[in-house]
Amino acid sequence: ECLFSEGIFSTGVDWSGVAWSPPVDSFNGEIWSLWEIATRGRMLSLKFRLSDYYSFLWSKENQKWPEKPWLGLRNRVAKVGVNVAILKDDLVLVNQRRKDCHEYPGRYHVIPAGTFAPPAESLGQCAVMELEEELGIQENRDWRLVFTGLFFDRGERKFETTWAATVP
Repeated sequence: ECLFSEGIFSTGVDWSGVAWSPPVDSFNGEIWSLWEIATRGRMLSLKFRLSDYYSFLWSKENQKWPEKPWLGLRNRVAKVGVNVAILKDDLVLVNQRRKDCHEYPGRYHVIPAGTFAPPAESLGQCAVMELEEELGIQENRDWRLVFTGLFFDRGERKFETTWAATVP
């Protein structure tokens, strides 16, 4: 279950007056920032607000994360990654990322992977969109997509969701 709150964080930040400059080769697009994490029995409830990539980068570089990263979410921009493991015949599809990537440069990583961002309105929809965008796999009844987890990557200072897609 993913519940959305209203967008509270400004997406039109004028970075020219701030003593911080974003990487010159990065794109400042809209992202969904994790706003609140709650559990109801076995149900995980996530709320998001609209933000932007530069605000995430500023927050990542200039704010200290608490020991329990799910606390204090309202005071920072908490980006959420969407990572899909393609499972077929006991194999998992991975790819080595380019060395000039901003996140996980040169590392082996599942493909597809992306950031939870508009126009996706749910994490599941984002995972499906990444499958089509990166691999050309369109949603159909022959494969199954299952949410498998949410974790915080302390090195990258962001949350990651994991999904498993079983394809024929």
